[in-house]
Amino acid sequence: MAPILDEIEILTRSIGEHAVDGIGRENLRSLSVLFDARDASCSISFVLAENTDGQQLRALDKLLAVQELFIDEASFEFHIGEEADAISEAQSISQHQFSYS
Repeated sequence: MAPILDEIEILTRSIGEHAVDGIGRENLRSLSVLFDARDASCSISFVLAENTDGQQLRALDKLLAVQELFIDEASFEFHIGEEADAISEAQSISQHQFSYS
């Protein structure tokens, strides 16, 4: 039997899936979402396939649209990386993650 997902896990996954769909799978090398339920903060880190200024601005524009969808659920911050940034293995119980690569 599959484990039941809680609301925060569902929210984290939904934010991640909207971010991946918004930016476009073909434009991403990786994307990760870290959501902390303690303060409803959401950090989205991503690496683009083509890391130009134009592509970065386009991706950020798409992420702002995702932010608007979830404006009542979380505060957001965005990080553009050169290489995939690993999410810390020492997560607190209040943190949930989504990863795409």
